Amino acid sequence: MAATVKSFSIGDFLCHAIDDGVSTYAMASFLFASAPEPLREKMLREAGEDPGAIRCSNTCLLLKTDGTRILIDTGSGSLAGVRAGRENLGQLYAGLEAVGVAPQEIDIVILTHLHSDHAWGCLGPDGSGPLFESARHVVDRTEWETMHPSVAEDLNRLESLVDLVEPDAEVVSGVRLRPAPGHSPGHGAVHIASAGEELLCVGDAVAHWLNLDHPEWTMAHEDQPALAEATRRRLLDQAVTGEMLVHAYHMPFPSIGRVRREGTGYVWEPASMAG
Repeated sequence: MAATVKSFSIGDFLCHAIDDGVSTYAMASFLFASAPEPLREKMLREAGEDPGAIRCSNTCLLLKTDGTRILIDTGSGSLAGVRAGRENLGQLYAGLEAVGVAPQEIDIVILTHLHSDHAWGCLGPDGSGPLFESARHVVDRTEWETMHPSVAEDLNRLESLVDLVEPDAEVVSGVRLRPAPGHSPGHGAVHIASAGEELLCVGDAVAHWLNLDHPEWTMAHEDQPALAEATRRRLLDQAVTGEMLVHAYHMPFPSIGRVRREGTGYVWEPASMAG
């Protein structure tokens, strides 16, 4: 399968949105656990979506600046098919090859959180060890210390490369890992700012357009649902007020857009992308 990549710039940062594949959720209640079922089903069907097969993109982001290559989230990796039967995932590697970057050339990996669809791509083809063996792996300290046992056995293999940081850590000039808890204990958002332009990577604070229309509809696996909602509203308000571009990992590829307020919620406006 050909790699799918979209390229754009944020100031001095050259950015590549790289498609890792699509996850299909058979239960709408997993993504929108707190939603009234009749309204949830009605809204999905009116939008042309099958409530029994909701498709969510998985889009990683590669940044290049001053000779430094930074990868934000790493997709599901080769373990996706082995562990969960999701053979269409794990396409990040082909995307990196398409933009001429080998795994050993990645300098920094930033993980918004440690769920498998964001972090398993850090592991090699057989899952036995780190793929980005030369990279500093930046993870919120709380996120690492509270990672779920279902991923800990695998991700502990990264320990020698992990740089545990406190909330609002500056990773490099212009790139910060900001606190965005709720979805997971140490979930973070990545804020990129350069030459008057800004991009906010919200991770799983937004997983679907219904999370914007109804920010109060939380996911079944949220660590703290009320906090997740408050975080989602805070990030979206920041994006609107700051007129920022937004990278939302699970929105349709290339997962880059802008947000505007509408009523009690928000609306996603996909950005026009070059490349």
